[in-house]
Amino acid sequence: MSSTSGDEGGPGGGGRRASGRVRKAPERLKPGTATAAKNKRTSISERDLNSQAEDEDEENEEEDDSMPSETESEEEAEAFKSSGKKRVARPKALSAKLAVASSASKRKPSISARRAPRKKKIPAEGEDGQAEGFALGALAKGDFKIKDDNSIFNAVRDRNSALETTVEDWFEQYSEEPGPAMAELVNFLLRSCGCNSSVDEHQAVDEDGVVETLSDIQDEFKNETSLAYPVVSRSAAYKKFRGSLSAFISKLFHSAASSDVLYESDFSNVILPWIVTLSSSKIRSFRHTATLFGMYSVAGLSATHAGVKKEHATANRAVEAETRKARKDKTRLKELKKTVEAIQNKQQQIEVTIKSLWDTIFVNRYRDTDAGIRSECIAAFSVLIKINPDYWIDGMHMRYIGWVLSDESKEPRREAVRALFSLYAKKAYIGAVQHFTERFKGPIVQMAIGDVDTTIRVQTIQVLRQLEDYGLLDEDQSDEIAKLIFETEPRVRRAAADFFIRVWTEEVAEREKEISTGREPSAAGKKKGSGVPEETKKQIRLKTLAEMLIKYGNAIDGIDDGEDDDEASGDGDTAKEADMADVKTHHGRVAFAVEALWDNLDTVQEWQSIMEFLLLDHSGASGKGGRKGKGRATQPAEGDKVEESCKLVEEEESLLVEVFVASITRVIAAAQATSKKGKEQDDEVQADVTRAVIEALPRLFAKHQMVLARIIDILAIPRLLLLDVYLDLRMVTAYEGLWDAVTTQFFKHSDSDVLDQATQTIMYLRKASSLANTNTEKMAGLEEKLVSTLREVVAGKDLESDGFEEDELHAVTACFARFDRLYKVVDLSEALQNDDKGKQNSVMEIVESVVERGRLGYKDEAAMVQHALSIQGTFVMWETLNLTKKAAENDQTDYGAIASLVERRGNMVDKLEEFSVGQTSNAAEGVKQKALVILLDAHILSCAITSAKSDPDGKLTDLRLTCSDELQSRCAGVVEAEIERRCEELQAFWAEDDERNEKTKRRRMARMMKIAMRWTATRIRLRARRVRRRARVARPQKPRRRRLSPNPRRPPPSSEPNDSRSRPV
Repeated sequence: MSSTSGDEGGPGGGGRRASGRVRKAPERLKPGTATAAKNKRTSISERDLNSQAEDEDEENEEEDDSMPSETESEEEAEAFKSSGKKRVARPKALSAKLAVASSASKRKPSISARRAPRKKKIPAEGEDGQAEGFALGALAKGDFKIKDDNSIFNAVRDRNSALETTVEDWFEQYSEEPGPAMAELVNFLLRSCGCNSSVDEHQAVDEDGVVETLSDIQDEFKNETSLAYPVVSRSAAYKKFRGSLSAFISKLFHSAASSDVLYESDFSNVILPWIVTLSSSKIRSFRHTATLFGMYSVAGLSATHAGVKKEHATANRAVEAETRKARKDKTRLKELKKTVEAIQNKQQQIEVTIKSLWDTIFVNRYRDTDAGIRSECIAAFSVLIKINPDYWIDGMHMRYIGWVLSDESKEPRREAVRALFSLYAKKAYIGAVQHFTERFKGPIVQMAIGDVDTTIRVQTIQVLRQLEDYGLLDEDQSDEIAKLIFETEPRVRRAAADFFIRVWTEEVAEREKEISTGREPSAAGKKKGSGVPEETKKQIRLKTLAEMLIKYGNAIDGIDDGEDDDEASGDGDTAKEADMADVKTHHGRVAFAVEALWDNLDTVQEWQSIMEFLLLDHSGASGKGGRKGKGRATQPAEGDKVEESCKLVEEEESLLVEVFVASITRVIAAAQATSKKGKEQDDEVQADVTRAVIEALPRLFAKHQMVLARIIDILAIPRLLLLDVYLDLRMVTAYEGLWDAVTTQFFKHSDSDVLDQATQTIMYLRKASSLANTNTEKMAGLEEKLVSTLREVVAGKDLESDGFEEDELHAVTACFARFDRLYKVVDLSEALQNDDKGKQNSVMEIVESVVERGRLGYKDEAAMVQHALSIQGTFVMWETLNLTKKAAENDQTDYGAIASLVERRGNMVDKLEEFSVGQTSNAAEGVKQKALVILLDAHILSCAITSAKSDPDGKLTDLRLTCSDELQSRCAGVVEAEIERRCEELQAFWAEDDERNEKTKRRRMARMMKIAMRWTATRIRLRARRVRRRARVARPQKPRRRRLSPNPRRPPPSSEPNDSRSRPV
């Protein structure tokens, strides 16, 4: 059977698709050139595309991650199952006729003179404008108007009709007049396709004329406007059409089997060729509807086959029972054997019909060019498995689901995953699909990791969870899914959480068993074999959680478990670059894991236990898991001792700090509400957290202040507290200590992440109105310390000419960095301009002197100059904002202040233009970029505040800043040059990355070359075969002896279908 639009290939052929291969960028399937050449220049393609768009289910608008329940799946399958007494039948051969119809549908037959094209009758218009003779109802505007001249179609379309009665009436008509009855059934098929053409009783039973008749009908149907046909229509009239169609075909085959029409008449030989031929039509409505008819027919036959098989088993047992009797009744035994033979003939005939439909419809349509039809086939196959699992669950049939896992469209892949979910839901099927599972579980894992569709990833993880329940996944594969706990997509994280929790639970149980059996000495002084204390169990859970998160995080980062990843201790000024990069790149993904585990893992919710565990002394822990450490911690109190195997290493301690912050964040977020009552409850939860953390917070600062990664998280904790609790508990002194701890870290570190966190916390503390006096006092002290520290560092220096030692340069840069961060959120203009009544240089004067050093182009001073430029730009912005506010509040304008600001801004803009786009600029590259950014910000701000909308009275006209065409051209040139430079850096980085992965690339290239060589060799053999064939045709042929045995050099034909849609190597 040839598939439409160039889909004859299959996984077993030369263009075999890679099973389980997940394509990150699926491409749209296109018809082959051979088929396209045959199509007329009509509106067929547009109609097919429109119909395909109408066929998209509503699920595509809002996809559902959940799988169908076992009850829903069983109900769908039960619709096809039937029971009843079957009589002896004679076998019929249907395969040959279906094959003839299939092959004949490849070519377009000529129109016979005796069977001219049927002209479509145009019905007269009624008074209401509706064409008479058409089915009325709640039709959508985009639906075909189908005639109501077919009683079967009207019954199936009517959701309230009794289909059982319809089937009985049809069989009664068939027993009296087979021709008209078959014409009625064929016309029902045509109406379901959206076609109003009809066949008479002679055409219906003419098996040899099916192809020609359908060709005439299709030629007539091509002129119709493309509309929705019943099986894809969303109108209310056809809402239940699919279900009714499935039920009708089920009852049809059940009644045919019960009355022996299926076995003793030409019922199957007449109707099935129509279905098979229509399933190969180039018109989508015909092909799609006929495919559904065919698969529903296979489902009905499968249900009948299951019942016949049971009858055959029962009859066999009766024969065996009669045979074992001492005094056999030969007459009865003979009758029983005849019954067995008759039932076996029935079974064989049904199997022949099923195989013919499977080979001619499913095998071709499961790789149809239309993704919707491909997904329909897989969905129908899933139903077949539920109806008759003994027949369909085997390697020859199940492999089609495995092949569709690599389909280029998401709909077939989704249906394949759903089919697998339903399959693995039954434990009884596991043994039968063992080989299939071993073959395709690798591709299934890859789909869960990298499929482009999130819904498919989630559903695939659910399938893998079933495999894990049966113990069919390898340990490495389970770890691959557990690593998805760090995914950015929330649904994937939540789906992968079960794998993580399962692995974590097993590891915790193993460690508890080790301690309880006395394999390791207990730090709490327990005897061998004694039970594990509850406090130790909590420590084991937290230790295991930290180890697993680090393990999976390192696996994602490409770090081997054997590498030493402990973070170096020390202040932020001396932190290693590797540690800094790790913090900046991966900080925060642990919160993703906590969010995914929150609902199912109580350990991450126990934030108080985590806090208490972090406050304990873990010194002496060594090794990756800390199990072999021999060091002893300073002896704490008896209740604060840590089990030796539970002591945290540096990296684990840093990770648990992040887990602690994420946990209390989730606790507070979970209690948030919008109502007044809910707001009170929210405040109560936040107050409870604050009371518990107030006393522990100073200890956390003191213990972890030397580790950069931890202090970043700890600085965020005060922003989660309800600061009014300090006043309610009369702990103002503790609040002052909190201010001191935050400012200490602000001055202790110069890392940008620490300064950002400290600045945000300072801003949060300043918002506590009930503690305003303390805030004002502490803020004034902070500003004073900033100014005095900077003056001390530059004391006795001529900033424009003197050189800096390394430690001096670092100190000045750190001071400017702190000013820069804090000045962006707090107006420090007064402190920056304070010169102590002329006794000392103001901070702005120091900044301007450092900016002058920018023209020297010293690379080691680039960071210092950048911060100085940023402070200058921020100063202008704050002054502009203050003047704008005053102008809006007062009728009078302070022109003196405006003139002073314009002069200061003009000097700054000149300096920025010199550094960024000056033709003789010698500034460092970073300084040029910073200067350009500030320059553009100044122009944007000026344009915004002096526009007619912002300043309708023109009070701020003097603040307008003009950007000349030459300046714009230079700025554009700098941006273009920067883009080119970044491109070159990326190319260099990729080249370096290629060198690091040279081994992987060589293996990949070798594999590709091997595939290419096999493909080339195949082409050469085929070409040589064609050359030999032509040579034999050209020269006279000598008589040759016929071979009695097959050619041993010729390989046997592949049993797997060829898939020409697979992408060539």
